[in-house]
Amino acid sequence: MRSPFAIAVVCIGLVLLVGSVQAQEKPLTLYGGLGYAKSMNDDAPGGSIGIQGGMIYRLQDKPFALGGEFGYLMLGSDDVDGGLFFPDSEVTLSTIPLTGQAYFLIPSEGMAPYLTGGLGFYVTKYDIDFEESDTFDTDDSNTDLGINLGGGLMFGDPSQSVRFGADARLHIIMTEDESTNVIALMARIFI
Repeated sequence: MRSPFAIAVVCIGLVLLVGSVQAQEKPLTLYGGLGYAKSMNDDAPGGSIGIQGGMIYRLQDKPFALGGEFGYLMLGSDDVDGGLFFPDSEVTLSTIPLTGQAYFLIPSEGMAPYLTGGLGFYVTKYDIDFEESDTFDTDDSNTDLGINLGGGLMFGDPSQSVRFGADARLHIIMTEDESTNVIALMARIFI
């Protein structure tokens, strides 16, 4: 299994490679991100690494943009005491968001703040690994509809081939019983 860090390094390398080929101001922007993600629900794991990639297409002469985004958010793992009758276990939670995004670009000099909202599918996976036996290990995944709301900043001049930024999002995944709420904080590279 490949580590999220190795995948992030490859994604960022591809973003920089494509960015060095394009040098003019363009309506299409590609981005990659690396950061932290955590479920905000009760009894959720402590949070972990997240990676994202996507594109933003700016509507001509308008402060709006449309785009698509994908990612892998490790939400952490927790040790669970099985008690007297069950072995101890480790529970790991992750989600893969695949969303369409809408952006409102706030005009500004030197940096470009934006607000964003998205709608799409979230593939959420639960892994349970028992310490004393591999026989009972289990995993389960669900695909659910979800939304995200947030905002961010792009630093630098729009004509630069590579820009940096940051982004914060609240993801609300419509899971059974109660929604799963995830906060994601990302450092980004835009090309």
